[in-house]
Parts: sequence; C-alpha cells; structure tokens
Amino acid sequence: MEPGEVVMINKDGIHSDMSLAQPTKAKCIFEYIYFARPDSYLDNISVYNSRIMAGRILAQTHPVEADIVVGVPDSGN
Repeated sequence: MEPGEVVMINKDGIHSDMSLAQPTKAKCIFEYIYFARPDSYLDNISVYNSRIMAGRILAQTHPVEADIVVGVPDSGN
C-alpha cells in the first residue's frame, strides 16, 4: 500500500483508490518506534538498526544518571 491509498476487498475482488493521496508523502515516526516489526525495512532502512540509533542519540542528547536502561519490546502493543 502507498500512503493515502485505500484498498477495498469485497466479493468483486481487490480495488485500490488513490483519490485521497497527497502529492507530498510523509512518514510517521510511530511506524519505526511501535508499529513495524524489528526485522522490517522502511525506505531500505532497517527498523531494528534505526531503533538502536534512536536510543543511542537519545542517550547522547539527554543523558541521565541511571544504573540500567531497559527496552520494553512491543510496548506499543
């Protein structure tokens, strides 16, 4: 599916409607953080690696004093 695409499945088959699509496409950050599977690639970028990099950047830009940092898999679910 493309951004803005509506796919309808009914007894007559599968139909695509792009009438709501916008000329400018944008990504939602939640796709990388919550929705996509870790083994997915979005725009040829590994979701797993992008999550690691996001955590690294967060730690560098907003350091805190802590004994441990724990990721919570599937926290978006």
